[in-house]
Amino acid sequence: MSTGTSQIPKITDSIFKDVSDSMIRPWLKCALDGFPGSGKSHTAILIAIGIYKAWKHQGPIYVFDNEKAAKFLVPMMAKEGIKTRVVEGDQLDVLQAAIKEVERDGGLLLIDSLTKVYDRTVKDYLATSRTVRKQLEIQDRPIINEAWRTNFEDVFINANCHIIFTGRATVEWGNGSEVDEHSGKTKRTFFAKGVKMMGQKDTMYAPDFAIYMERQERLLESGKKKTWREATILKDRANLLDGKTFNNPTYKDFSKMFEFLLTKPPGLAWAVEGNPTDIFGENSDDTSAFFKRRDIALEELDGVLSEALPGQTAKEKKARSACLQAIFDTYSKTKIQGMRPDVIEEALPRVRQWLQELADSENRTGFKESIELLKADTGELLVPKVS
Repeated sequence: MSTGTSQIPKITDSIFKDVSDSMIRPWLKCALDGFPGSGKSHTAILIAIGIYKAWKHQGPIYVFDNEKAAKFLVPMMAKEGIKTRVVEGDQLDVLQAAIKEVERDGGLLLIDSLTKVYDRTVKDYLATSRTVRKQLEIQDRPIINEAWRTNFEDVFINANCHIIFTGRATVEWGNGSEVDEHSGKTKRTFFAKGVKMMGQKDTMYAPDFAIYMERQERLLESGKKKTWREATILKDRANLLDGKTFNNPTYKDFSKMFEFLLTKPPGLAWAVEGNPTDIFGENSDDTSAFFKRRDIALEELDGVLSEALPGQTAKEKKARSACLQAIFDTYSKTKIQGMRPDVIEEALPRVRQWLQELADSENRTGFKESIELLKADTGELLVPKVS
């Protein structure tokens, strides 16, 4: 992102240029998704070999392996006379280094699989977090999504090399409700809405081409079982094979949409840089502004609680904790400190209203009696939660 002088021309000039093929970079970016055993890796290497030959590459095919699959894929490439270079890894910075190296060669990189890289990225994030936890919480999602978009998706899309990656599918669940025919009570139910690739939800559709793989079986009249792999084109920006399905696919099945890129000679796209300060003002890129705003919101929260409950008795401390639980759904101040400043700011009016409910209770029964409404075992205050 530029922070310098804007390149946007004066209003009398145009920021547009005539379209030409030389503006399009013909690097292939493809994703294959599916459950284990669906043929993702096998099909991915068939595509890699086909691209290698169609683009007349001379160097090796590079494999970023964390599925221990290279020992099965390398013989397929050796049979075609193609040299293979392999690295085993599952960390995001190692993958970035791999992409840069393949870019220098202008070659082809196969990532098998990307799911393991995303999982490791989440584990590394949790391991470095100040608050120890085993899984992502709601306040973590924007952080991990932005880190993944910046450090993988943007790098992947802009890489000057061919990249094919595989990812594992998972069932996407929805929830609803139904009435039990015996009791007449409404109960919560879950249902499978479909499938998606594990990890960040948009990654599967970051490439120009996305393929979903499935393992199919059929019991024949003879008693024998027929098994095959099925590939469905989920995304085809060339709009040549979009939505089509192929059984036991080979490169030839996909070549029409892939080799469309060969009609587009390499070049640089025409891009214009703006100046962010025109939109956000000076010092908008200073991350300290975010933390300063959060610190102010936390201080405001502490001030509101201290003004209403200034004492340090056990019962007043319980009241303050009960307020946090009612509004933020947690007793942990550390967890609240990790929330975005806008979340804390938006909660302040509800905190004040909750405390006003407590004050009203005090006026009716006296402060001592209202504090006694705290349950001794949980510290929960029997004051209506603010909606």
